[in-house]
Amino acid sequence: MLVFWKRFLEKWPALVAALLVAAGFLTGLPAGQDPNAPKKPAQSLVMKVYGTSKSSILQGGCTDGTYVYLIFTDGASSGAKDRLLKIDLAQQSVEQMSEPLEIDHGNDVTYNPKTGKLVVAHNAPNGRILSFVDPKTMTVTKTKKIPDKVYGIAYDTLENCYFLGVSGSYDFVRYNGSLQRETAFSGRDIGAVRQGMEVAGDAVFFLYSSPNCIVKYTAAGAYVGTYTLPVATGEPECLFFFGDVPYICYGLNGTGSAAIYRLQAES
Repeated sequence: MLVFWKRFLEKWPALVAALLVAAGFLTGLPAGQDPNAPKKPAQSLVMKVYGTSKSSILQGGCTDGTYVYLIFTDGASSGAKDRLLKIDLAQQSVEQMSEPLEIDHGNDVTYNPKTGKLVVAHNAPNGRILSFVDPKTMTVTKTKKIPDKVYGIAYDTLENCYFLGVSGSYDFVRYNGSLQRETAFSGRDIGAVRQGMEVAGDAVFFLYSSPNCIVKYTAAGAYVGTYTLPVATGEPECLFFFGDVPYICYGLNGTGSAAIYRLQAES
């Protein structure tokens, strides 16, 4: 009998765990939850960044692995003039600021190391327009119209493709490296405000506010989990990774500034 149970445990460990959870002997995670996700995330302030008197509202952000790029908009419903800031996080300094850019809401931005360009998702009012920005000159080099209206964009370095958040929904799509539409995915409606997104490893992350949280999916579109952020003030606008470490940038309402936080798990 002992040999039988030993083989049973070895062959079906997941089933055994599920049975123990159902019987109340173990505390289970929600279905699809990532067991390796931080249970009590904490945030540490890295630096504050300021826009201009006119372009003072934080929107999209990303990193090229060396610098952080943040977009500040003037908030106009049409014809907005945005500023792109290049930030040295290690030195906690703003290295460069663009002239006003016509990138609408400038809701999200990603970096493609193959092309060496930043790609901006305009969102409103021109949701189908993407702008390509040279990070050296901080100028728009070209634009491209795509089939979907999108609010978020993230480049996947492993697969040479883009994931984009579909405006007005929690769904997302995959485009290839040439920005041709490939696959659509159904997202989970969590009743929050859509902000930015990012790809790290084989996972796609979405950042939301009200409530402030991160939602994780696999690159195949499977829901993994939702993780609440320990936010005291501010609206999380963009998410990016340095290596395996996530950073979140919050717009500080009414101050024309942004706060960059490092996200970490409490020990």
